[in-house]
Amino acid sequence: KETIEAGAASPAINAAINRVAKQGGGAVLLKKGVYNINAKVRMKSTVALIGEDRKETVCIINKGMTEGAAFEFGANQSYSGIYRLTIKGGWLNKNGENKPFYDWNVSSKENNELNGNGVISVFFARDSHDCWIDDMDIINSADFPMRSHGTHHTLRNLYIDGCFNKHGGCHGY
Repeated sequence: KETIEAGAASPAINAAINRVAKQGGGAVLLKKGVYNINAKVRMKSTVALIGEDRKETVCIINKGMTEGAAFEFGANQSYSGIYRLTIKGGWLNKNGENKPFYDWNVSSKENNELNGNGVISVFFARDSHDCWIDDMDIINSADFPMRSHGTHHTLRNLYIDGCFNKHGGCHGY
């Protein structure tokens, strides 16, 4: 029902999701290209966010985001999903590279590379149900690549790699 062109940011994506939700649901298509996730994208019931191509539709979480979720299925949201795209953190490691410095937990304070950054790439809130993420890459998350508190969610055909904060409390592993 809605198509978003590359280069758009979170407010344009949220506006399209809201318009489709008001029409009773449907799909929002993100065309191939890069999108600036500079604020939370709030999924709505009966709305699917679909990338045109898994590898060529890339949502970059703005390095200025330091808390909350990049993509959120809020409380009481249902029958909603994200398909066929890549979500990638925009943060840099201590060498200025766009990837975590440590590949795995090295049992030290160094595991928390973005101290104070608690951004979750995809979050399913309590009381959300029957939602999904499918055919996606989640790359270089700040904290949790994905966290689910709801019920009956489907997580399928995912590739998850890299997390800046790998420490106690389920962070990044």
